[in-house]
Amino acid sequence: MPNYLAMLNAATPSVVKSLQGADGNNVTDIIYRKDPLIWHILSKKTSVGEGNPNPLSVMKGARYIECPVSFRKAYGGPYGQGVKLNFTSQDEATSARYTWSYLTTHATVGIQTLVENEGNEKAYFNIMENKIRTVMEGMPDVMSTCLHSQRSSMLTDTTYGEGIAVTGATADKFMYGMGDLFNTTTTTAFGNIQESEISRWGARATGSAGHAPTNNGTVMGYDLVSDMINDSRVRDTQDGRANLIVTTYDLANAYKKAQQPQVRYGSYKDEKMLEAGFDDHITHDGIPLIGSSFCGSGIVYALNTRFLDIVTHEKYNFGSAKAIEWREISTDSPGNLACVCLWVGQFITNHRLAHVKRTSITAAS
Repeated sequence: MPNYLAMLNAATPSVVKSLQGADGNNVTDIIYRKDPLIWHILSKKTSVGEGNPNPLSVMKGARYIECPVSFRKAYGGPYGQGVKLNFTSQDEATSARYTWSYLTTHATVGIQTLVENEGNEKAYFNIMENKIRTVMEGMPDVMSTCLHSQRSSMLTDTTYGEGIAVTGATADKFMYGMGDLFNTTTTTAFGNIQESEISRWGARATGSAGHAPTNNGTVMGYDLVSDMINDSRVRDTQDGRANLIVTTYDLANAYKKAQQPQVRYGSYKDEKMLEAGFDDHITHDGIPLIGSSFCGSGIVYALNTRFLDIVTHEKYNFGSAKAIEWREISTDSPGNLACVCLWVGQFITNHRLAHVKRTSITAAS
């Protein structure tokens, strides 16, 4: 019997290269476009903000992902004879420290399929390409599911994305998500920093004791979104406020309906989002507002993606051949082979107060 496992692993790099296109661009440039939030985070071309991590960050292994934080402040005021300066120590941190998360997708080729297509080079290649494309395109589904959730809640299910079976997982293996970024429990660490230790590392979300966003009602509309953008400001320049509003399709449509008769709604679109295929959006004072199928009911996010990133380990970047391998499934189905795609990385921020979350938002009656 031919050594199918060796043959498949040997041919995988060329198949991945064919999926990347003639210009060699990573296949993730296309498949990240399934979710506007994950696309917007990874589509940044320039870094903005003190210590902001580089976009599309790929790094070598380390025990932790170190991310310089951007919330430090100094005392200031007048001085002179008789003036006593305040040298009281402030709460301080120079960097957030994130652990790695581990995600996988896989697709199986049965022994019968291998046998029936032996010697048919074209069919063999098509099977390979289909399975590799399946696992590569499936990874953003899993990542987006994590990104719009919370690590602890991911344990309540056993399948993610397109039915990726997982057993025995622990919360720390999942990627951080919006539920972690906006967790209002002050003693729960995010990036190894607790709000109870450093108040300026708090979550600006509904229910927060120290950083609750402006509450001007729960009806989706211009005023609510404007207040969220103002709450997201960490400085007065344009790059110091939210640059993306993400919500559900229903609430995005409610916003469009409410603003359509008004001149300020207009028909403005963000050119980069249009080029990426996200044409079903509008802009709020120049800031894209879009619905996402991954967003939870009644939720509206105002995010400054300049202070967000998804870091990837260079060896386990699912858009490269190094992160894809074929394995024999010897325990459950002898002779079957699985195409396994691995990703190691983490969702991070260096300025937690630059993002705002409102919950229980409704469309106008």
